[in-house]
Amino acid sequence: GMQASLLDRLHQHLRDNVREAASLEQVAQAFAMSPATLKRKLHKHGTSFQAQHDLARKHVALYLYQIKGMSNEAVADYLNFNDPANFRRSFKRWTGSTPTLIQRLFNFD
Repeated sequence: GMQASLLDRLHQHLRDNVREAASLEQVAQAFAMSPATLKRKLHKHGTSFQAQHDLARKHVALYLYQIKGMSNEAVADYLNFNDPANFRRSFKRWTGSTPTLIQRLFNFD
């Protein structure tokens, strides 16, 4: 129904704009609603903007490792982390794993 499509649309939007520093305000504007409304709708789904933003970045990071075979530095750079250490911390928060471990999973050589 309507509700599922909001999360789908949000996820799509965040993935499409993964290189921008998306904020709740910007995204609410893109979805023609107030930040408070977007927040409330996400809360009703048991999620938050931060969680959805992390999820989108996690999916893109995994895609870049898996499909593109990119290095940690390249992925960090693509996602606009100025600092690979910062990226590693975030990645661990998103996945419970380190980029290096994930990369090993995907590198079969």
